[in-house]
Amino acid sequence: MSDKNCCKDYENDKVPSIEDGMCCIDANRIFDCCRKKLYLNNIRVMLNDQSQAVLNSGTNARIKDVSVIWCQISSSDLPYNCGYYQVNTRYFFNCIIEVCRGLGDTVEINGLAYYDDSSVLYGGEGNVSCFKSTVSNGFCSMPNPCDMVSNLPSVAIEVAEPIPLKLCITDTNDCCRPQSCGCDSIPEQIERLYGKLSGKCCPIEKEALISIGLFSVIRMERPSQIIVPACDFCIPDERNANICPGNNPEDLFDSMAFPLNEFYPDARLCDRKKH
Repeated sequence: MSDKNCCKDYENDKVPSIEDGMCCIDANRIFDCCRKKLYLNNIRVMLNDQSQAVLNSGTNARIKDVSVIWCQISSSDLPYNCGYYQVNTRYFFNCIIEVCRGLGDTVEINGLAYYDDSSVLYGGEGNVSCFKSTVSNGFCSMPNPCDMVSNLPSVAIEVAEPIPLKLCITDTNDCCRPQSCGCDSIPEQIERLYGKLSGKCCPIEKEALISIGLFSVIRMERPSQIIVPACDFCIPDERNANICPGNNPEDLFDSMAFPLNEFYPDARLCDRKKH
């Protein structure tokens, strides 16, 4: 380690640190991560009764937009592989479909689709209970089991904007298709956004199947205490303007800089090139 100390010396006390220029922080350490490129082929788009009636009466349809509205994540120990976890993810997609009903009459309908995916990641070993000081667990307070937090690894998922690739409309006369509906497995909070989705035993004349391209990054994280280099504490050094109703509005306006960047977004870039 270099003898140079990057921490400032204040008048009386030195910035507290474990060693010169080092400090200990509590952060989430990434134990394992993976990236995925998924082609989701022919996923059924579930519609409510009103949207299903629009699709049934349409002559043509196309997919307009797809977005991820929620990820349902669960993890469990992988048998015979200590430290490894199986991560099960269910992606929920909001699908906007444009339906043509003839003579330039188009209607947009919203549908819900989901896809289940599984991954295996390393998250390390260890299983202790963590408690942190809160208002509810102070002196003379009732115990709350919810204050206990396990140090098991957590999962973080980053998902890029999905790419709608294909929409296929199929005709069917089957009035009872439990294998392709899946409405019973939709969380209540998600179903509220769309209303009552078409159930297992309802007449479906047409069915929308969508193909999606999806890019995602999955991380397995665990709380860790680590030592990192530090130059200084982040102490605010700018004072906030004292604005009150008694201030002169004209003086306040005169103190404001002209927002040149709003009119010429590249002006700041040009100034850098000059220097």
